[in-house]
Amino acid sequence: MTYRLPSVLTTADLPLAELGSARLDGEVFSLGDGWCPIDEIEGQEMRARAAGLLVPSRAIAECLTAAWIYGACQEPTRHQFFVSPHARVAVHTSARYLLRELRCAPTDLQNLGGTRVTTPVRTIVDLARNESVPDDRAILAMATLLARRWPGVTDDIDGRTQQGTQRSRAMARARLSAAMIAAGRMPSPNGEPGASCR
Repeated sequence: MTYRLPSVLTTADLPLAELGSARLDGEVFSLGDGWCPIDEIEGQEMRARAAGLLVPSRAIAECLTAAWIYGACQEPTRHQFFVSPHARVAVHTSARYLLRELRCAPTDLQNLGGTRVTTPVRTIVDLARNESVPDDRAILAMATLLARRWPGVTDDIDGRTQQGTQRSRAMARARLSAAMIAAGRMPSPNGEPGASCR
């Protein structure tokens, strides 16, 4: 029987020294906090698997981490996750990730590579409303997701960003408008089509 290594390796699979040597030899590449054999193709499921190594299994990837999983931005220095208030998971943070409690409808989640991730629509809404994410990073990730033209991705986004305080609603509207212009989904204020982020 042939043994096949997992697509994302950790120190549970091979010692750190061996993984480091394999990386130097060009046999693996680093992805998140894991390593992948060089013949694996990096994609959404692999990035989700790598992100899932950081946190308890009930944690859900959100904001920039979800955008990274979808290939809409560079890997964040500090990943963002949440758990349901009923998950019975100790909420704590580290230098590598933030973990908070948050309610989320099951329809806003999907499973990728064994890790739950907010859907593209929910990710766009979260990026529009999250003040801890800098404007430029949020808008670029949102624009990239919008430019993918997934079915239903713009349905209800505007309405869902209009919750919260007046300040957070204004920020969400401004970010969504800038992202839609950048994604080419609406004309820019000077009447020219928005630049595509594809």
